[in-house]
Amino acid sequence: MLRLSVAYAGLDGRNVIGVEHLRAAWGLWRYCEASAAYIFGDAIGDAVADRLLAALREAHPAGLDGSQQYALFGRHVTRTQLDAARTLLEERGLAETMAEPTRGRPRLVTFAIANEANQAKDNEPSDLPSPFSLRSQRWRSHWKDASTRKRNTLAPHHALCPAIGA
Repeated sequence: MLRLSVAYAGLDGRNVIGVEHLRAAWGLWRYCEASAAYIFGDAIGDAVADRLLAALREAHPAGLDGSQQYALFGRHVTRTQLDAARTLLEERGLAETMAEPTRGRPRLVTFAIANEANQAKDNEPSDLPSPFSLRSQRWRSHWKDASTRKRNTLAPHHALCPAIGA
């Protein structure tokens, strides 16, 4: 985000990053993450983790123990691959593994974490403006009174990236 903040400060013609630049960068970052999530959905990019997550969600709220997870793949995955997939899901806040006591060794059961919990965890303060609103407001006012002074050579951000719009 620091690089995005620097870019916003540079577009503003400043050599110091301000709060408005950090907020605009954070807004752009959130917009990009939301776009990627919309396009790619819940795909993690790891075939074992993706399949395990789908099975955990289907079994929700019961969860799957190690034997059930291994059977899910027709016993054609290694313990290392399953452990890596579980770790990946847990790091992303999509699953949780808990130990259930038994007479012998504890039974490890992995549960899918409900989507609502993930959304609540990811929600940030909504008072942040759109990443483009700060820039658009500044450039509109800049170009509005450009007729009274020599035009700045720096193009507005929406001219540099037409996809953004005015």
